[in-house]
Amino acid sequence: MALLNGGAVRRTGTLVLGSALLAGSVLGAGAAYAAAPTGPTAKIGGWSKHVELKPGGTSRTFTITVRNRTDHTLKGVDIGYSTYAAERPVLKEYTHGMWKTVPWGRTHQRNAGAPSFAAFASGRTLKRGATVTYTVRVSLPRHWDKSVSSVQAQAGARGEGWSDFRSVDFRVAR
Repeated sequence: MALLNGGAVRRTGTLVLGSALLAGSVLGAGAAYAAAPTGPTAKIGGWSKHVELKPGGTSRTFTITVRNRTDHTLKGVDIGYSTYAAERPVLKEYTHGMWKTVPWGRTHQRNAGAPSFAAFASGRTLKRGATVTYTVRVSLPRHWDKSVSSVQAQAGARGEGWSDFRSVDFRVAR
């Protein structure tokens, strides 16, 4: 609450959306905006919770956009795709005008109970305010395990003491 000229009281409220904090005025004109997100953020484009992939079928494409919202350069950033599924989708990154297969386990070997991780960029440096976008294609191999009907997966970025991954879950068509 804030005391206005003339003794009127203006009440303010806050609403938290993700990692952004918005402050709005209940009485009085306009709205005040508090701090925007300050950490590294990942955003997924072109993917929905209704994606269905068929073993040996058509691939689906999405983007991973990572933005460094800190006030310093981030070093050792891995940008990639992760899943706990025993089966691994086929991942391809669009780079230099070509689709290139992304190997699994480039930065993290599969351990019992640990996720598999495929990195599109490993050990990358992101300067303050920098934004990078990767275009990724995912498909299922023909030999996909018939008992697996859905896959929980994430795409995003991680670094020293932080990570920001978003869902890229999908169902398996029969």
